[in-house]
Amino acid sequence: MIVDFRVRVPLRDTEDDPMVPAPPFMGRYNKLLNYEERVNKPLDKLIEEMDEARINRAVLQAEYEYGDYAKILNRRAGEIVARYPNRFVGFATVDPREGMEAVRELETAVKDFGLRGLNLQPCFLRMEPTHRLFYPLYAKCVELGIPVTLHTGVNYSEVHPMKYDHPLHIDEVACDFPELNIIACHTGWPWISDIVAVARKHPKVYMDLGGISPKYIAKQGSGWEVFFHFANSLLQEQVLFATDWPVFPFQRAIEELKGLAFKEEVKEKILFRNAEKLLEEIS
Repeated sequence: MIVDFRVRVPLRDTEDDPMVPAPPFMGRYNKLLNYEERVNKPLDKLIEEMDEARINRAVLQAEYEYGDYAKILNRRAGEIVARYPNRFVGFATVDPREGMEAVRELETAVKDFGLRGLNLQPCFLRMEPTHRLFYPLYAKCVELGIPVTLHTGVNYSEVHPMKYDHPLHIDEVACDFPELNIIACHTGWPWISDIVAVARKHPKVYMDLGGISPKYIAKQGSGWEVFFHFANSLLQEQVLFATDWPVFPFQRAIEELKGLAFKEEVKEKILFRNAEKLLEEIS
């Protein structure tokens, strides 16, 4: 059993559908990650690769970065979840700068499209997660009983400062919304000690491994040493397996994670038990 907690929403069904251009600020991502080609992988390829890697379920996370894509992604995620309800869970996205319209869009995504979480990328809006425009959305998440995922750690955009990605912002959000389940996507590298401290303080703060090569987690000098220690002990129930597919391939991520010196019961928790427990709370 494996649950991938962070998979991007494929906008194409098959290779025959037209390519979707990458956002204009993704030049550095293209150089480092071959971003545009990867994110254009179609739905049929996603399902094929999930089957090959024996991934039972995946959380489709709509990622608002610019323009009018939020509503498009929410509807697309809802469509995929409706077609494959046993394989996918969908998380919505919104543009918080739209005020109450964003709150209404979130409610529509949950009640009409069947989505079960909210994904936010404050860095691409040049806003801290503690900005007042996010707070009505957090309150709506608590009301709807759904979690929020927040981008943390390094981003490779040359026009979006990383100060908005610092995981210490999550501490303040968690203090203000103690009932809210918060997932720090990408686990906040290079500020690993900070996100570990935040998660230790707040039991409803989770860390996902999306876009990360797991082999570096146990590598000396990688900056992940503190995470490795606590993920294998006190925080073992607050870590979620994720790939950020298609940015990182399923099979490689699974093999690298299984090769780490985590206790076997910890590997099970990371690969699926923690995700199952969290998803049960929001079903």
